[in-house]
Amino acid sequence: MKKKGLVLVGILLAFVLTACDGSKYDEQIDSVVKYEDKLLSDVNEQERNLKREECNFKVFKNGQYVFIEYPGRNESKKLRNKLFKIESKNGIFSVPDYKADDWEADYTETNVK
Repeated sequence: MKKKGLVLVGILLAFVLTACDGSKYDEQIDSVVKYEDKLLSDVNEQERNLKREECNFKVFKNGQYVFIEYPGRNESKKLRNKLFKIESKNGIFSVPDYKADDWEADYTETNVK
């Protein structure tokens, strides 16, 4: 009986640890999603409600840059992309002419194809 209890505790512990496994860049990614959602909502004059689950991400330079790829409109198949620079003191800035292809990603998250 003790063995079954120990195995059950081990399985539950593994499940909890797996469920809590996030990226060390979650804060940066979530900030970019929130920023871009507000920008899209302001430009389109209606709520966009952009969600992380509908975007792809690449994080560069230890979280200083976040590349986001997302559908411009709900249910759209065409993906837009932008690169943002994150500065702790000054906030988030769009990088208009970027060459991120030359950089190696520290983290990649693919949610849509």
